[in-house]
Amino acid sequence: MVRPLGHFAEAGQLFCNCAGAVEVAQTPEAGRHPGEAALAGKDYTTAADRYARADAIFHAPTLLLGLARAEVGLGRLVEAEETYRRIVAEGLPPKPTPAFVAALAAALVLLHAGAA
Repeated sequence: MVRPLGHFAEAGQLFCNCAGAVEVAQTPEAGRHPGEAALAGKDYTTAADRYARADAIFHAPTLLLGLARAEVGLGRLVEAEETYRRIVAEGLPPKPTPAFVAALAAALVLLHAGAA
């Protein structure tokens, strides 16, 4: 039996290998965030906590994307979908950084993959 919303977990794993995710991970904003190390180590609980705390201080689509990736790792697929949708709904600020643009693109790709 297929788990509901399991496509987000599959799409998330596939997306981690594509150029957009690499671009986000290589930006200074994402590379310096402690949640990124936790995600790389598959410590999804720590990653989710660090991204949520950081987003409460400085709201950014890159932080929400990290939170969504941690939620997928934890199997919280409904919450991950909601976080991806939030990134898309909020859009971008004027003159967004490349990392912000990449985070929005990643959310769009993952939501589109889930609709297929």
